[in-house]
Amino acid sequence: MAESASGSIPYAFPDKNSYHLLVPFYAPSNERGSVWAVAMDDRSGTIFASALTTMFTLIFGYIWILIVTIVVWFEGDKRLRRYVALLTLWNIDKPWNACKEMAQYAWACFWGDSSKKPNRGRDWRELFYGLTVAALALLVTLSSLAVSIYVPSLMQLDNMAPANADVLYYPDAARDAEQIINQFGVKVPPVMRALGSATIARDQILKKVTITSSPSSPPDSSQTLNPSFQMGWNYSLTGADFGFQHAPGLGLTIVGSCTTEYGWLSPEDSFPGINETYRLWGGEVNVTVFSDRSAITLTPVGTFTGHPSNGNRANTDGNLTFAVTIGSVHRASLNPGNDPWYLTQPRPEPNSTFPPAEHNASYWIQPSRPVLSCWEQRLWSYKGNTTVRSNGTATLTRPDLSPPLVRVLRTALANPMLLTVGIHSGDSSLLCRTTSSRGVIDASKCSIYSDMERLILASYVSTVNIFTDTTLFPPSSSTTYPNTFRFNTTTNSHEPGTADFVVRSPDVRTFSMVGIIIVSVALATLFLLRFVAARLLEGGCLGHHNVWRRMQVLSAPQLFRNLFEGTHEPRTHEDFWPCDRVYPVGRDDREFKLVECGAVRKECVGHVDKPHLKGS
Repeated sequence: MAESASGSIPYAFPDKNSYHLLVPFYAPSNERGSVWAVAMDDRSGTIFASALTTMFTLIFGYIWILIVTIVVWFEGDKRLRRYVALLTLWNIDKPWNACKEMAQYAWACFWGDSSKKPNRGRDWRELFYGLTVAALALLVTLSSLAVSIYVPSLMQLDNMAPANADVLYYPDAARDAEQIINQFGVKVPPVMRALGSATIARDQILKKVTITSSPSSPPDSSQTLNPSFQMGWNYSLTGADFGFQHAPGLGLTIVGSCTTEYGWLSPEDSFPGINETYRLWGGEVNVTVFSDRSAITLTPVGTFTGHPSNGNRANTDGNLTFAVTIGSVHRASLNPGNDPWYLTQPRPEPNSTFPPAEHNASYWIQPSRPVLSCWEQRLWSYKGNTTVRSNGTATLTRPDLSPPLVRVLRTALANPMLLTVGIHSGDSSLLCRTTSSRGVIDASKCSIYSDMERLILASYVSTVNIFTDTTLFPPSSSTTYPNTFRFNTTTNSHEPGTADFVVRSPDVRTFSMVGIIIVSVALATLFLLRFVAARLLEGGCLGHHNVWRRMQVLSAPQLFRNLFEGTHEPRTHEDFWPCDRVYPVGRDDREFKLVECGAVRKECVGHVDKPHLKGS
């Protein structure tokens, strides 16, 4: 299971051939809009995140070199003590090491044997200088750590990738009874996935869906058979929730309501103990539920019926109506219940018509259970414009939402999604049925609210995953049933914008392309600056200004060369280590030697034997 488009709602995730990797696309987000991005597989994404950390470390390393260059340029003091600090900085490429060294420098300059210092003002100045540079080095160190840890996670947007148009399928609107029957089975798996998500992620979905209800009225002397109930729901989705790359700001608000209706039961068309017939909407549609000997051994089942005029209303006022009829009459119950759908009475003694119930249930559901009369309306909005018409989405989002995606929305939402979920979930539509054993329920724990709540939450999950489902249909579906996504056989290509949406998968990592470009350009620029400056400095192309010479002579190899130079011309053996070379090039037959300290100090850090060269 993967997280759905809504964030933390578990849902099935598509196969790896359902999306493209390493292809730039626009990642939709409710907070940021559409962000230019690229997707990688999980393993590559992990490696790339580590690479980003390394890149940030290198960037701050080059920034530190730039800072040190500026510090050396403006030395501020020509005394040897200041040059000890400059020498230390110039030969340390790690800001943390520089921080420690400069802190020690500040300590030594101010507190070390201060009684022998002739100028206390200099001590304060060197203290301030050392601590300032140390603080700057510490700031660079901490910034490098923070950015290297935190920013790569900010550059990772989500687990999404652009859809692969070659695998997309959504059954086209059925035009006759044969197509309706053939497509029924194709639409069942998405509905069952939604019901599963609604069950295991109920708390997460309830944060996104608002459900209100008036509690069932407890039966009394005047209302024993007719307890009433009413509930409403609403939720909102965005183009980012759907996964649209170019219309993340599209808005869809769904509002619905249901109320119990007792007046639709038709006694003249019903036969007690056999069936009950309901004349929905004054007789426009008739629904019959059975209560005979075989039917009452089954758990309650719901029948979902859409109004015949919904097709026209979808393109006018957008108000779609439907009804839910429950077949629960005379179903056995272990305990009494007072819910409108599960109102019980004592079960009669077993006889030839009604045999003993399983589990010795002593209650059953009373006849004449109410129908739920429901309506649902949708409001589309985009860039300040709104419409309630299903076919108005294309005009509303033109040209940001491609025609193929508009067709899928129009087909998927031709009826209330709750009605679609109820019809295609079949016998599993009612939560009460899923908790029964051998046809016996516990009416005290069953209710219209729990049944409808699960359906409402499942309808939310189904709606938000409309386009995820287009990658999950069996491959054979597109060759068996008409596909809403068109394929031009003449040009051997898909319609433009067919795959202008993303799918989510835990096997994918998504990174901001803008962030990648900025980091790469910054690193490349700093590297080139460092490389060019080093080459120019080493080649003497910057002239003999004291600043450039200072930067050259402060390097450790050149200080070592100067250590063995004489004090008069020529200062060094040109055949061994010319002054225009960073490293010795001639034959080396001399040894590096340490000599004993003449003062015999315990704290002596060592002396180097400096040979007497010609010209010294």
